[in-house]
Amino acid sequence: MIIWTIQPYSVYQQLKSKGQFYCDPEKSENLKENNFQVAYNWIIKQMKRRKILPHKDVKVPLWAWYRRDYKHVRPDFRWIRDSEIEVCMEINIPEEKVLLSDFEAWHFVLNDWYYSPATNEQEWE
Repeated sequence: MIIWTIQPYSVYQQLKSKGQFYCDPEKSENLKENNFQVAYNWIIKQMKRRKILPHKDVKVPLWAWYRRDYKHVRPDFRWIRDSEIEVCMEINIPEEKVLLSDFEAWHFVLNDWYYSPATNEQEWE
């Protein structure tokens, strides 16, 4: 399965020099927020439930994109910047090591909102 992740350039440099990279929770601005920690822990629980077990050194999963705007194409991240210099890296990973999620629905988990299973207005009512 081909997925893409956007990371600071320093991550790319670390991959080139050491051949591996793990997310450092201490460097995440988002993980300093309680609601994000709760939601992230929920994602980790879902991964463990599906037997997607991390390497012993991994504390948090790596976010990546499988599809954007309903297309499986390399995403264009020029419109968003989390750090000064970023790179978009392509990863080829076995499907069984990936937990796919819906970007829109993730925000319901993140904000502790009700997520309706309805797919149209009739079901909603």
